[in-house]
This record gives sequence, C-alpha cells and structure tokens, in this order.
Amino acid sequence: ESAAGLMIALPFVLFAPLAGWMSDRFSKRNVIVGAAIAQVAILTLICAGVFLHRMPMILAGFFLLAVQSAFFSPAKIGINKELVGSKHLGFAAGVQQMMAMLAILAGQIVAGWWFDHRYIALGSVKEKAWDAAFVPLVILACCSVPAVLMAISIPKVPSHGRERLSGKILFSHFKDLGELWKDAGLRRASFGVAYFWGFAAFINLWSVKVAKSLTHGGEGFCTLSSMFMAAASLGMAVGFGFASWLLRKRIELGWVPLAGMMMTVSALVLAFLPAGSWPFLICLGLLAFSAALFLSPLNAWMQDRYPADKRGELQSAVNLQDCFGGILAVASIEAMILLARALGMTELAGFRMQMLVIGLSCGLMSWFVLRILPADFIRLICVGAVKSIYRIKLTGTARIPKTGGALLLPNHVTYADAFFISAASDRPVRFVMDETFMANKVIRFAMHLFDGVPIRRDHPLEAIRKTIAALEGGHLVVLFPEGQLTRTGGLCEIERGFELIARKAKVPIIPIWVDGSWGSIFSFERRRFLRKIPYHLPYGLSIAVGSEITSRKPSCGELQAAMLKTSVEAVALKFPKGATPAQL
Repeated sequence: ESAAGLMIALPFVLFAPLAGWMSDRFSKRNVIVGAAIAQVAILTLICAGVFLHRMPMILAGFFLLAVQSAFFSPAKIGINKELVGSKHLGFAAGVQQMMAMLAILAGQIVAGWWFDHRYIALGSVKEKAWDAAFVPLVILACCSVPAVLMAISIPKVPSHGRERLSGKILFSHFKDLGELWKDAGLRRASFGVAYFWGFAAFINLWSVKVAKSLTHGGEGFCTLSSMFMAAASLGMAVGFGFASWLLRKRIELGWVPLAGMMMTVSALVLAFLPAGSWPFLICLGLLAFSAALFLSPLNAWMQDRYPADKRGELQSAVNLQDCFGGILAVASIEAMILLARALGMTELAGFRMQMLVIGLSCGLMSWFVLRILPADFIRLICVGAVKSIYRIKLTGTARIPKTGGALLLPNHVTYADAFFISAASDRPVRFVMDETFMANKVIRFAMHLFDGVPIRRDHPLEAIRKTIAALEGGHLVVLFPEGQLTRTGGLCEIERGFELIARKAKVPIIPIWVDGSWGSIFSFERRRFLRKIPYHLPYGLSIAVGSEITSRKPSCGELQAAMLKTSVEAVALKFPKGATPAQL
C-alpha cells in the first residue's frame, strides 16, 4: 500500500514543471481533451496486463495513469476562472471538487463490493484474483470513453503562455516554487493546501491499513476498506458541496481556521471509537467533511490570485508541494508503525496513536492559520451573528462595482454599522475612522478586523491623502459623512470632508442607507448605547445601495438628497407591494 502511495505522488514530482508549462502554453481545454484520450489508452493497457497476468505491465499502467493526472490537474483547476470569472470561482471550485469526490465514492463502493463478490463466487479457481479484477476494469475503461466527449464539449479558452519548450523547463521545479513563494499570501495558502493533501493521503492509507488489520487481508478486506474510504469520500463530497454553497457569493477565508478546529475535534474523537463501528464511520465522514471545508476557500482564493499567464505554472508548483505532503504522510505512517512495534503496541493501538498524532497536527495547523487570519475568522463569526440577529433585506447591491475602488457613504446609526455594511457587500470593505477613537480597545480591534483607514481630524490633508490612496488601491472604502453617530435616528449634518475626496479620487461615489437599526441595543435610542433590552429578536433591517452620484464636484447638499432618496428605497423593502393600510 505504501509503495502504491509513493507511485501516485512520483509523477507529480517528476513532471510538475512540464505540466504547468503545457497548461499555460496551450489552451487548457485542449490539454484536458488530450488527457481524456490518454486515460482511455492507459486503462486499456492496465486491462491487458490483468488479462495476461502481467504485474509489471499493470504497475507501468498505474504509473502512467498518475502521469496523466499530473498533466490533467493544472489544466482542470486553472480553467475554472477562465470559464466562470472571479465572482463564481468559489462555487465552481467547490462543485468541481464535490463531483470528483462523488466519482471516487462511486468507484470505491462499487469496486470493493464487486471484487469481493466475484472473488468469493470463483471459489477454488487458481487465478481467481486476476479474474475477479478483470471485468470491473474493462467496465471502467469503457466508462472513460464518454469522458473524451465531455472534454471536447468544454468551451475553448485562449492560451496565455509564450515560452517555448526547452530542457530547463523539465528541471524548473524550484524556480516555479520560488515564483509561488514570492507572494506571501500564495505561499501560506499553498502550505495549507499541501497540508490538506498530506492529511488526505494519511487518512486514505490509514483506512486501508485498519481494514487490513481487522480482516487479516482476507475475504471482506476490499469491502471493508471500501466502506472506510466511502465514508471519507462521502463526507468530503458533502463538504465540498456545502463549501460551494457557502462561497457562492464571495471567497471567505474565515472558514479555514473554523474547519481546522472541526478537523482537530473529529480526529481526536475518532482515535477512541471502535474501528469499523457506525460511530467510527460517521466520525470519519465528519473528519473528511471538515477537511473539504478547510481546502475549498484556500483553493478558490489561490486560483483567483494567480496571474493569468502563470496559472498553470503556479498550480503545478502547488501540485508539487502537495505530492511532498503525500510522501511525508506515507513516511510518517510507516515511521509510526515501526515506533508502535518498538513499544510493543498492538496494531489497533498503533492506529489509535497515529490518529491522535494527526489530530494534534490539525490543532497546530488551526492555530497557525488562526494567527494569520484572525480578522477573517472573527469577521465570519461576527457577520454570521449579525445575520442571525438581524433579518437583513437588501436592494441595489448590484450598484457596488465588482472591481476597482469606490467610496461608499452610509448613514451612521449604530456601532454595528460596519458589520451591517460588510454583510451587504460581496466584496471586503475598509472603513475610515478617526484615530481618537482608537483608545477604545474594542474599536481598535474592529479597525484591525476591517483593515480600517485611520485618520486624524486635526490633519485633514493627511486624512484625505490616506483615503484617496486606499481608493486608488482598488478598495471599497466606507466613510460616514456625518462624522458621528445620530442621537435622534435622523440624518445629521453632512461634513464637508468627503467633497475633496470625491473630487480627487475619481472613483464612483455611492450613497447607502441602513434602515431599522434605530431602536436596537447598538443605537442611542432610549438615550444610551448597549445597556438595554432589545424589543424583539430577530430584528428587521433593510439596506439600500443608492445610485452613483454623477456630479464631478458633489456637494453636501447633493449627498444629503441622494441619501434621503436612497432611504426611500430602504424603507420600501419593509412593506410588500400591494399591502393594505391595515397590513402596514
């Protein structure tokens, strides 16, 4: 089993640079078509090896199948953004991974049961293992033919790379890794992805070895190992499907540390459950579900961040790291088996020790990720809590630009406005705030959380420069033009600071109105903040994004009129069309 695991990883190490070059140099769609055709030929070779009882031929075919995967992977993953764009990339990546896991799940369930059934039925036939494997393999090879037609049906996409093939490309592993590691964000995310694949290799091999120990490698081994891997694959497929739904609007990295914590708990519980029991299978599925939720945001974020002309190259570098993770996982299992024997432990006790170790490694990874992404994690939790407390209705969100800088100008009713507006925007937003409020620990933490733009009122020109720099950097910047929280629920006087920013930045100026938050515990209603009981839960809230202010030199009066007009749209969300006065 360990040798097979290494064989799967080796082609990715040997051919990663060439696979990346091919995915950039040619249309990724054409590479996928070529990989699908190669798959048919290689599976036919494996079938011939089984028919002739030639194990070397089978292992050669197995190695070639891994080579085919090495070339298929960067094209398959890299084409996502070219087909769906950034907005739906998280959803598409999750669906792609879910479908892959469902296919693996089907193969594991059918293959294990089918092989064992034929193996038992053949009775005393001398070569029954070969005969039991042959028919399922032929069916598998036949099923690979429609995959060629599916590949041909993929829309054509352009090639991006222009580098010609040369000998140095074959040995550019560390150059590709160097390109990947130049970007700190990609480097950290790639380590997280490599950890996932090492973890997946560990769980897969661990499951096979546990099944072999329980059946002593005899009859029922294939069925039991298939049950274990099917539980993991089903959990992973559901996890990828759930992740695609979670990421359908935007890529949210806050799920990564949360999923890591779930992996830690699941692995530690799994170590103490009776192997092969239903609680064991359920916990194994939960562990795989958490792992899928861990991978999906990282994978989608990296695909979105790759430069178009280096997408295949960088993805191949990631695949190379993933294989090192898989090799390390195989080596670690073998090392722990030797350690368990040296300590006089039984096989099952050794397997429990291995799961405890992987659980502790999940905990360390979660802690590492949480240190890197504290803001994403807290924002996910806080925005989730806001959405559960406030039933938020939205209108006009399509007016927020999908890319580039824009100045958002909302009314200011509560301390929680930052969370309300973050919940309304598919893009991350940055808030402008006076440094005088930074003395408050909670506000200072919130500023860090939302990557705020701190300004000083006594240095207005510096404040304007900072805000303009953020806008020119392509960020969505939120500025509360009233400069203070309302004490009455109405709109306060608009301050003039926004006028110069609007004239200099040359970005869209968009009014926003948040309605319904007056009366909540975060507002000054009842003449105090926070220290009051809410009238009811969940709390109704409506947010309207107004039309862009087109004036080149917008004034306070124009903004006030635009905000009041937007408030009409927000209030209208509360009442259904055609409602009678009695219903209102």
